[in-house]
Amino acid sequence: MEIHVFMKCVTFAPLTMKTKVYTKGGDKGKTVVPLKGTIAKSENVVQALGDVDELNCHIGLLREKYSDEMQVGDFLAKLQNALFALGSQVSCGINNIKEENVLTIEAEIDKLDEQLPPLSDFILPVNPADIHLARAVCRRAERRIIAFNNSDVKQVGLLEMPIKYLNRLSDYLFVLARYISKNDIIWDKNGY
Repeated sequence: MEIHVFMKCVTFAPLTMKTKVYTKGGDKGKTVVPLKGTIAKSENVVQALGDVDELNCHIGLLREKYSDEMQVGDFLAKLQNALFALGSQVSCGINNIKEENVLTIEAEIDKLDEQLPPLSDFILPVNPADIHLARAVCRRAERRIIAFNNSDVKQVGLLEMPIKYLNRLSDYLFVLARYISKNDIIWDKNGY
C-alpha cells in the first residue's frame, strides 16, 4: 500500500481507492497519532484532538445558523478550515497555524467589537447560548492542548501558535455572541 502525504500529514490509502470507514484498530482503546505512534485513546493528545473536533462541529452548527449574518458565515468557514490545520499540527507536528492566523481573528474581533457598547459587567452565557457553548468548548480544547504541551511535547514551541489561536478564537466567540445578541444579559449578583 502506498503512503500519501495529504493535508500535510500521512494517510495510508491510495486516494483513488475506496476504503472502509471502520478499521477495527481502535476496538481495544488504541489509536495512531503520527507525532506519538500507537497510543491509548485516553492520552492527552487524543483528548485534545477530540476537543478540537468537537469545537469544529460547534462552529459548523454556528455556520449553519448564522450564515446570513453579515459575512459571519464566511469567517466561520475559515475557522473550520483552520481548526483542521490546527489538529494536523497537534497530531503531526507540522507548523500550520501562524501568527497571521491569530491576527486575522483579532481583526474580526475588532470589526465586531467596534459596533458594540462597552462591557460594564459580567454577562450570562445566554442569548445566544450556542455561541457561548462553542466558546466554552474552545476554552476546553485550549486547556487540553496546554496539558499535552506541558506533559508530552518534545518540540519546543510546537504548540505555541495553536494555544494562542484557540485563546483568540474564544475571545472572538465571546464578541460574536455579544454582536449577534445585541442585548447583553448582565449577571445579577443578588439573583441566587
